[in-house]
Amino acid sequence: MRRSDQRGVALILVLTVLVVVTLLGMVALRGVLMEERMSAHMSDRSRAFQAAESALRTAEDKVREAAEAGRPIGVDCASAGVTCPGTPANVGTASSGKCAANTPGCWLGVAPALAHSAEAAGAPQYYIEYMGNIEVSVEGAQSRPGASAGRRGAAQTTHGRSIYRISARSHDARGDRALVALQATLEWRKAAPATAEANASGADGSPVLDDTIAAVPDGGTRDRQRPPTGSGRLSRISWRELQLD
Repeated sequence: MRRSDQRGVALILVLTVLVVVTLLGMVALRGVLMEERMSAHMSDRSRAFQAAESALRTAEDKVREAAEAGRPIGVDCASAGVTCPGTPANVGTASSGKCAANTPGCWLGVAPALAHSAEAAGAPQYYIEYMGNIEVSVEGAQSRPGASAGRRGAAQTTHGRSIYRISARSHDARGDRALVALQATLEWRKAAPATAEANASGADGSPVLDDTIAAVPDGGTRDRQRPPTGSGRLSRISWRELQLD
């Protein structure tokens, strides 16, 4: 091969290698940027989850305070004609502005100092719903006419349990930040009278505690009743993360 035929070959090879290296670098850079975005999204969602959980606990404290004082709280889903879907209809939409507490669709914010940091998308919010009361019967040893055949001589006392449902979200649904919504169903159980448990016994003398739930008036909704007052215990019946569209 003559020397004149070899002119420009080295330049072509160098340019080819340079293009290949550039493409490999761009692919590697794209992967790094993708990992950074994924990491930022996971971190943002983690902060949002913590904010929603803090709002949930704040709402639980509000429910406990109201139940101990015998004060109604939350949207009254036990009233006739009131429909409360399992997932609030506006959980994934922005609030329209200030609203009155205990009204349908009104999300209440948590104080910034108590619930979230400056890095969060905004103040977390909660939504409380009152689902109604149920009556629980406790059988004791005192005789009473008309007692059941299986437990004759047993006196029944009843006490109420109030059911609440709390939905909480990490922030108002604005912008492109990660939004997390949680929901918990709570039961407020008033402390049962000490005499009812102390005197409860069956036919053989063994203690009996009957927690069967009495019939609730069925008309599609429960009748609104004032929550039982006094000391008691608030416990979670269920917990879930709401799926957002």
